[in-house]
Amino acid sequence: MSPNLISGFILLFFLGASIASFLGNISFRLGHDRPLWGGRSQCDHCAKPLPWWTLIPVLGYLLTRGKCAQCGRKVPAKYPLFELFLGATLCLGFLRMQTLAADGFFTTDWLYAGYFVFIVWIVSALGMLAIYDIDYLLILDRITYPAIALTALLKLLLPGASPTALAGDLLAGVISAAFIWFIVRLTRERGMGFGDIKLALLVGLIGGWPNGLMAIWIAFVLGAVIGLLLVAAKQKGLRTQIPFGPFLSIGGMISFLYGDILMHWYFSQFLLI
Repeated sequence: MSPNLISGFILLFFLGASIASFLGNISFRLGHDRPLWGGRSQCDHCAKPLPWWTLIPVLGYLLTRGKCAQCGRKVPAKYPLFELFLGATLCLGFLRMQTLAADGFFTTDWLYAGYFVFIVWIVSALGMLAIYDIDYLLILDRITYPAIALTALLKLLLPGASPTALAGDLLAGVISAAFIWFIVRLTRERGMGFGDIKLALLVGLIGGWPNGLMAIWIAFVLGAVIGLLLVAAKQKGLRTQIPFGPFLSIGGMISFLYGDILMHWYFSQFLLI
């Protein structure tokens, strides 16, 4: 791997981690009904402004040893983990773009740049919904509805886009949402809520057919595995509510970026195709 490519991945990781840090701040402000813009970041315990160096994604957490630089209160590890995840996801998205470019998927530099912008949007939108659900066990309509509308608009600008292709993606979203709606009704909202239905619509729209449905499958597998691990570690009880939105978001990212590859691997391994 060339030094330029390594430098590029480092910059992409920092971009993804910075987006995660920004989304975490927005999530906090939304959850506490504070203005989204303006004002310095502050500790949610002592309310003192945070030094700029503590806001550096991942590194700030390490430098402060996971504590507030002002009052010493412990900072939840979910935030640097979220930064690590989005940073790594953006790198994986760019790596996927290199594979698509080698296959001649991008016919112009504008399409290449546009596809990268779309990946950044997907990571940001799903990441925002995930972190808010983790923080407050709620998926906000004020985020989901605009995300669905903007995703549909951006999809019309992707390589090979057409109204027919968009209709197929919307159908995948509707089917995904209908499946989650059935689960919600069956469980009487004990494990999922109506916010998950709308998020499933977004995830299905992002992945299209059949990748959107794969996203739902990935979400259930991840949810089951993580849930069992948390119970085994005694972090959660069997009756403790675990947000499903993050699993849907992760499934959406994976299916969009690597759905075709995973689908081919699955069928070749288990159906001998």
